Amino acid sequence: MPATVDTSKALTALKWSYVGMAARSGSGLLIGIVLARLLGPKPFGIAAIATLVIGFCNLLADFGFGSAVVQKSLLLDEDIRFSFTAQLGAGCVLALICILLAPALAVAFRSEEITPVVRTLALVFPIQALGQTACSILRRNLQFRPIQTAQVASYLAGYLGLGIPLAYLQFGVWALVFAQLGQAAVNSVLLFRAAPHSLSVSLRCRDRAAITKFGTNVICTNIVNWAILNLDNAFIGRALGTVQLGLYSRAYNLAATPFAMVCGLQQVLFPASSRAQDNLGVLRRAYLGATALVATSMLPLFAIVGIAAPTVIIGLYGSKWAGAIVLLRPLAIAMPLYLLVGIGGPLLWGMGKVQYELRAQGVTSVLAIAAYGIAARHSTAAVAWSVVLVYLFRFALVTRYALRLLEVRWADFLGTLLRPLLPCAVAGFVTYAADAALGRLGLPMPVRLFAVTVIALLPVAALVFLRPAMTLGRDGIAGLQALKRSLPPSVSRLLPVRQTVSV
Repeated sequence: MPATVDTSKALTALKWSYVGMAARSGSGLLIGIVLARLLGPKPFGIAAIATLVIGFCNLLADFGFGSAVVQKSLLLDEDIRFSFTAQLGAGCVLALICILLAPALAVAFRSEEITPVVRTLALVFPIQALGQTACSILRRNLQFRPIQTAQVASYLAGYLGLGIPLAYLQFGVWALVFAQLGQAAVNSVLLFRAAPHSLSVSLRCRDRAAITKFGTNVICTNIVNWAILNLDNAFIGRALGTVQLGLYSRAYNLAATPFAMVCGLQQVLFPASSRAQDNLGVLRRAYLGATALVATSMLPLFAIVGIAAPTVIIGLYGSKWAGAIVLLRPLAIAMPLYLLVGIGGPLLWGMGKVQYELRAQGVTSVLAIAAYGIAARHSTAAVAWSVVLVYLFRFALVTRYALRLLEVRWADFLGTLLRPLLPCAVAGFVTYAADAALGRLGLPMPVRLFAVTVIALLPVAALVFLRPAMTLGRDGIAGLQALKRSLPPSVSRLLPVRQTVSV
């Protein structure tokens, strides 16, 4: 009998996922602005190199078993103990490896400051391992309220409670280091409290072969995905130095801020599609509806960021970050492609077809290595533009596999994407005119940025609200109606679809 998914539970999970992601994205943007103004580019460059190493090792720390716990149709206690044991052991081993290899990394990136930073951040592996299995259990059961509560509370505790005070006291890069460690510790404690499980160590598991096979595919996919998303940082840090890397990483993180919307969707799409992996009709509607909603809501924001890049950078971070302006424009073009890939990937995982994404990401990683390596010989801006090429190529491959499995034609998918281009064009035109007009008034940059954003978004909101069929299309309207049912009436009434349609 085909697997089914509890639509009400999935929509509730989606609501909490979005609430948490919105809270963390908003607080992250504000805290990031404060830290950027206090610290300047260089500490962010050093932290970016350390995070590059820690992020790669993090792919191995989970062993893919967290995703296996979510995807497995029948979960036993021995599966949980096996996953916890493997993750904790891997965390301890990886911490030791990072501590030993830190001096070599400092030589590779020509910065002695990297050694103590990497060694300290290595402690994050055993700390976060204590909460990884609990998080997987919660995701499997679509219990996203405790997950988002833990993530938001831990982020505020780490960065607001430690990061900003230490940055104010001129601790430099160590403000970012201790903030990350504090966040990991609080997050693990809260997750384990929400989903306690046995802490007994055991490598006995009757489905170990199946779990390991799925986990291996997940690890390989994550590694090639990491290469695509992080080798640009590696080439910039190696060839152009920590200051340029600091500028690039801050521009990238700013452009990627809207990805929180898709992260919230991803966290629900994977477990929900795992439950409905044999129901192509449900998955097809979810994919096209999510694509329409994400494109309609996100493309206008990227148009504003790309066209008003000088106002955005100076208004948020100050004049010492002016070097990031030339980087923000290409990254604002690349990020929509990143967002759309973030919808197809979880559906492939939920259907048990991780190998399809692995193929697409593997081919793209080869292109990424060549493109980033060549571009880094010229400038940081060249690397940013090469990101556009790499992300476009990856989007085409991942989407091709998703459409094939869901039996959706390219013409139908592109038709879903064309409608959101109208509000995007409106946002771009109004942003250009408003930014030029307000620039003549000599307003302070933060005020100018706020005014441009509001002026650009008002006609977009009016267009989407008054003509939802023109901007969202049938798939987007169906997805929005499903989303409305999970929202409080006071919020639901603000959304631009009134009639009820079966989805």
